[in-house]
Amino acid sequence: MPGYVFLTQGDLTRIRCDYIVYTTDGRGRKGDLAHAFEGIRADFTSSVKSWVDGLKPRAAVGDAKTLTELPGGRKVIGVVSTRDFKTTDTASAEAAVRAAINCVPEGEPRRVIAFPAVNFGKGGNREARLKSAMAQLQAASNALETRSDLDAVFVTYDPSSYRIFQQARASLSINKVEPGIPQPPAALIDRLRRGQCVTFVGAGVSMESGLPSWQQLIEYLEAQAGIEPVAPSKDVDLMARAQALRDSGKGHEVDGWVRSKVSGPIDGAHELLPSALHYTLASLPVRFYFTTNYDGLLESTLKSARRFPVKVVGRPEVAGTGDSGGTYVVKLHGDAAEPIAAQSDPGLVLSLHDYQQFEANRGSMAALLRSLLLNQSFLFVGYGLRDPNIKALYGEVQKLLLGAKPMAYAVTFGDPPNSSEFPGLETINVADSREVRIFFDRLADAANRRPPLFLARDAHKPRDGSTSDVPRLGKLAKRLHESGMELQRSICDGKPLNETESRLALGVAAFLVDHGWRPKGCTIKSLADRACGKTTPAELRREWFRFVLPYCRDASEVRAVWTELEKADSGSPAIDPP
Repeated sequence: MPGYVFLTQGDLTRIRCDYIVYTTDGRGRKGDLAHAFEGIRADFTSSVKSWVDGLKPRAAVGDAKTLTELPGGRKVIGVVSTRDFKTTDTASAEAAVRAAINCVPEGEPRRVIAFPAVNFGKGGNREARLKSAMAQLQAASNALETRSDLDAVFVTYDPSSYRIFQQARASLSINKVEPGIPQPPAALIDRLRRGQCVTFVGAGVSMESGLPSWQQLIEYLEAQAGIEPVAPSKDVDLMARAQALRDSGKGHEVDGWVRSKVSGPIDGAHELLPSALHYTLASLPVRFYFTTNYDGLLESTLKSARRFPVKVVGRPEVAGTGDSGGTYVVKLHGDAAEPIAAQSDPGLVLSLHDYQQFEANRGSMAALLRSLLLNQSFLFVGYGLRDPNIKALYGEVQKLLLGAKPMAYAVTFGDPPNSSEFPGLETINVADSREVRIFFDRLADAANRRPPLFLARDAHKPRDGSTSDVPRLGKLAKRLHESGMELQRSICDGKPLNETESRLALGVAAFLVDHGWRPKGCTIKSLADRACGKTTPAELRREWFRFVLPYCRDASEVRAVWTELEKADSGSPAIDPP
């Protein structure tokens, strides 16, 4: 099968893959990616400049080389993607994508190469993003046509770029996959679009990042406890083996062993990083993720995607889930990052007895789950249907719903389940983990599909020689652009906004930015800095910077916004904007 071109939003430097592409200009200068890579290696950009300076007779677009290796075993491919930061030619981005793929040796097992949105920052295509995205995606698809050993993922940094890449991919005839891979059910897409879906994430998703399966974890714990390993058998299930661990003389040490195993690094060497599947799941329009995994990969992914994750491990966090501003990760079976003494419940859920005590020990979580499932569909991913986790979890859900049949979906391998074990469950069977990734890529694309960014002139694909594909709304778009410029002047004229003005400005800014408007000569964060002064209430500052977070230009802005959010949450005094 030819290579597939995936699409997601997140942090290029925080994704598990084999190759990461770093783009630069013909002089090796720093672009918007530089801050993120320097956060991993302080000398990274200086080494890039040394490489570019050494190209003879001079650097040209398409020059590419594998430069270094980052934590996690990820090789960085440096590529010259533009002559200088003023070049607007989208052919340069196309050539850079093609050159980077050609740097990956053929004949290896299937690998993944991760791209940024090439030249969308300082590279010159920021006013021709749709055209550039189409050129990049087509170049990747063409280069992968004969590569059964390589897939590509474009990791866009902000929601606007993600929507533009979605639009570009939808307009191209790429990613022709085998007909056996299932299409996402229309009813599931509809529920996601309506915000009426809860996602359950199992161990199979964490395995994409190198963590053990449920069986491998039990085998590891048995080895730690000195228990003779049990040959796989239908007569001795994993839940019984977990109970034997609890009942052993070293049962009190089990939780500590679990924490050490799932907190990384992988195999004592590789950094624990979210996979492309994690990022795709994080891009779904879902506010609640329930997980039986002990690791922190979901929270890490959501933070990298700047979705403001809130971890829920006990009663205090459950009480705060009414806040619509967060994305909640409910750790049904406990959290490896929480010290045992800090847990508000008796340890991790692992054994049969732990499951039986779930509602008694985690009553607040059971109540939250019950309230959500009254009017939500739920989607299982990362569970095998013979996995005791999904059997027990589905049984808990059935018990909470008092026998009602929920609308539920499970993406899984293997034979269809016994309908009596999973009443109301629609199974979506795939052949392997790659097909899981393709299915969720399609699902996220369909669930997130929206019209073109109305106020982004470079996000429209004119038809019939016109200057816009929405000609009847041209005057409205012009007036909204003028409104945006008036908003920018009002915020930046030197006079601080009062609280009422700041709240109104936030609402207007959120509407305009969501439809593609961008301020001139400054970033969206700069507007927030100026709109929030010394007297702005902490709650309003929090709203401003939550709005700004997904639209940060680079890693340095992201760090600054997280700092502002931490100050707002702690009640620390505000700092004057620069």
